[in-house]
Amino acid sequence: MSLRSKKFVQKIKVIKYKEERKEIEIVKLEPKCSVPKKPKKVVTEELLDQPTTSVVQEDVRTYVSRKTKEREGWETVQPSMFRARVEEMCPSTWECCFCGKETMHIIHCPDCGPTAHYCEECCTQIHSLVLFHKPCVWKNDMYVPHESSSETCIRRKDHNECPTAYTKTLAVISLSGHQHKINMQFCKCEMESVTLVRFRLWPSSPEVPRVAFDFKLMELAVVLQLEGCLSLKSFCDAIIQSQNGFPVMVRPDEVKDIYRSLVGDSFNEYRFHRSQFNNRESYDENHVQMANECPICCESDVTKIISLDGNFGLVHKKSSGQGTGVPRRKEKFFMDQDKVDTFVSAYGQDAKKQNINCSDFQAGNIIRSKKKTDKLDITGLFGSVCQHDIPQLFLNLKHGERLAYSVHLLQHLVDNSEQDERAGIIMYDIACSLQRHLQKENKDLQANFKFVVPVFHSYAHNMACQLEFGQRFVEGTGLNDGEGVERLWSYLRKFSSITKEMTVSNRHHLLVDALEHYSNRIKEKLGERLKAMLEKAKKLQEETRDVFTAVEAKHDGSAAEWILLWKELSRSGRQVSVSLTPDERYCWLSKQIVTQRIMLADSNDEDEKVLLKDHIQKTENEMKKVGKQINVQSLDDQKEKLAESAKNKLKQGHLKKLQMFANERQYILSLLKKYFDGQEMAKRISKQLSSNSEKIKKSLKEFNSKFSERFSFAEVSSPSATFFKDLNVSPFLDEDKIKACQAYSLYQHAMEQEQMTMLEVKALLHHIDDENQHLLNLIVEATQDDRYQIGRKHMLMMFKLKAEEQWIRYLLSLSEFSDKSAESQIHSFIDMPLQTDFIELDCIFGEMSDLSESDDSETE
Repeated sequence: MSLRSKKFVQKIKVIKYKEERKEIEIVKLEPKCSVPKKPKKVVTEELLDQPTTSVVQEDVRTYVSRKTKEREGWETVQPSMFRARVEEMCPSTWECCFCGKETMHIIHCPDCGPTAHYCEECCTQIHSLVLFHKPCVWKNDMYVPHESSSETCIRRKDHNECPTAYTKTLAVISLSGHQHKINMQFCKCEMESVTLVRFRLWPSSPEVPRVAFDFKLMELAVVLQLEGCLSLKSFCDAIIQSQNGFPVMVRPDEVKDIYRSLVGDSFNEYRFHRSQFNNRESYDENHVQMANECPICCESDVTKIISLDGNFGLVHKKSSGQGTGVPRRKEKFFMDQDKVDTFVSAYGQDAKKQNINCSDFQAGNIIRSKKKTDKLDITGLFGSVCQHDIPQLFLNLKHGERLAYSVHLLQHLVDNSEQDERAGIIMYDIACSLQRHLQKENKDLQANFKFVVPVFHSYAHNMACQLEFGQRFVEGTGLNDGEGVERLWSYLRKFSSITKEMTVSNRHHLLVDALEHYSNRIKEKLGERLKAMLEKAKKLQEETRDVFTAVEAKHDGSAAEWILLWKELSRSGRQVSVSLTPDERYCWLSKQIVTQRIMLADSNDEDEKVLLKDHIQKTENEMKKVGKQINVQSLDDQKEKLAESAKNKLKQGHLKKLQMFANERQYILSLLKKYFDGQEMAKRISKQLSSNSEKIKKSLKEFNSKFSERFSFAEVSSPSATFFKDLNVSPFLDEDKIKACQAYSLYQHAMEQEQMTMLEVKALLHHIDDENQHLLNLIVEATQDDRYQIGRKHMLMMFKLKAEEQWIRYLLSLSEFSDKSAESQIHSFIDMPLQTDFIELDCIFGEMSDLSESDDSETE
């Protein structure tokens, strides 16, 4: 088959590394069937300088060659690796690695290491101190579990002479999931569960536990649940499945089901204990920082932006029950649900009436708020995040996404913050409806905020709404896309299969832990986030400046003037209305009746005749009503003139309406060109384009039915069509000017973001500095009266060390944007006399220099 008969249709991804070592996705078209003479040129926004065809082909060959070589390497080594693993299923030596004694019944402990082989005496001696290992002994040509001849008893070293002491045997589940029978000494001075915690074991019950779990196992379960959204049942099943090294001889007195020992309150209580242990507020009575406090937004100089949204995936079944007791940490993240329910039940406002001029959004619609099923008592979650994606306030939905929920949350923000600390900008997918609703119902609340529609959701709104409320055209938002809540939902949504089966209280506990985990993860990367935002802002300024200046050079005026004109034309288009005098209306209706009767006489379709008769009847009734307001006899000489005047006015109104839709269509098409087919953004814009087409067809049909002219869709779908030549309004912006407006707006937002981020950098470092100083004061004031106070001081020092490490990490990310060197700032930050015991500054600076050298080498 010749090359000419092939067609480039299949796409594959390759990775091209440029000098700055950034990954750039490019698309290579592979041959399949028949080649077009001019294949489509594929352009990506990220690829600024396009590679030639030969370069792309070379990159593909290199990538395929590298992957082929890697696969062949695995195929070569796999048989040897399999053989090696089978060989290691028998002893590699008969000599004890501790004393050198040879024995035919060598004992191997995989938990001690791959080369740990012992004799009986050494194994007993070592494992009297090292607990929770499962050694195995070589007998009858196989490894079997080793049973030690001596029993070990765990005792408290600081309380081993108590007269009330007693010994008890417990089943302990270790990190590997193996069960161990351990003798432990307790006393009546404290509860058994407290003593177990001293041994780093978590009890299965609070009073008389029979089973205990290693802290490492509990920590692994919590981390996998919070990070991987793994249910406790799946975790326990995985632990059991991982024990397939050799057959385990189950004894009658061992725990049959690990899951049943954890599934009650034990696991929830450990998560609470873990959160309490890892939070500073547990060691500092004056520490008021909450998990939902953003270290940047808490500073007064920073613009406050809050994003709102609802999630209908996190439901709860009625059959799962409410649980017992009041949920712990009720004040963290979640608002008082009783107050929320009371407010919403008394607030019956519907967003549908406020949403007439915008897209048909269902969020906020009270009709949609009716329950689809009685099996749910919680239909979702409504929440908010700040501009740095740190979770703020949340509440449970009992209906749909009513406006009442967002109104209550905004009122809570106003009531619980000072005037200078309130969020200035609210980003919400139906911000347009919420703003109009508050403008009508609660102007005092509305005056506290500026309402903005997030970037992704704005493409589902019409053009006029985007120009007024869209993030790309509203000042003060920078490059914040407002989709932080959606990113949070993508994390929380994975818990839906777990939380819907929990009790309400357990669901609350898990969601609080998940939000706290997500918040901490975001805070750790704030420095990298700010650096990336600064780089993005500077890059966008360079790119967009060239776009709008090039268009300005070809046309009169500036992009700033065109944006104002665009918004003005959009506002005037939304206010299209035609006002006829009673005389004009009467004459126009009279003429319409004559026209319709002629059509009725000429029609041969029975269905059409029925419709025409009905329409004539309605028109006659309307004409009679208008006739009662005027002197009909005085109109005989002016009927034709008045009817023509009415016709021109109505025609002008229809033309303006059609031109507004055509303008909107041109803007939507310009947006659609930026995205490939199949992309989520392209799908959303395509829906808006389809909606616009339906509006044009409907208006065109109405126009053709009222006037003698007959036009097609193609003739009226462009604002520059000759169809609009009689329209007495300013011509709309052409495609080049729209492109310049978009580039100029993005340029302005990039400049805003650069200024905002520099303030945020200062706020972040100032906040960490204050935290460090406060911790230093607590450490100096801490006493050492007892073991608790000594342990408390240790934890405070660990928190200070963490604050210093966080500061250093932020400085390494932001040093290029600071006036001072990172090294001098670290020296001024760290309290040298106190911290030199456990921080080696030379090591830190060495790492910094290594990092800077590696960065320079990569750049070169």
